[in-house]
Amino acid sequence: MAEKCTWLIEPASWVQGLPEEDGDDSQPHVCGKRAIVAYTKRNPRAREPDQPEVLRYPRCKTHGTNDARRVAPAQGFDIQEIES
Repeated sequence: MAEKCTWLIEPASWVQGLPEEDGDDSQPHVCGKRAIVAYTKRNPRAREPDQPEVLRYPRCKTHGTNDARRVAPAQGFDIQEIES
């Protein structure tokens, strides 16, 4: 089973801070496209019983950009290519 992108997409009205229009029932949703890369790093809160040891963020081609790959190591993330 292929991993899915977990990028959270928010409605444009939320991003721009605009008031919602009447009848605008837009809700944030997870991207869900097939992931091609995963960003992982150790979870500093892993000592708590409900926290995983490693944080994993799968991303699709749209959300796993070159800029994200360039910045990830400075933020402590390892980059793992996902086989297609």
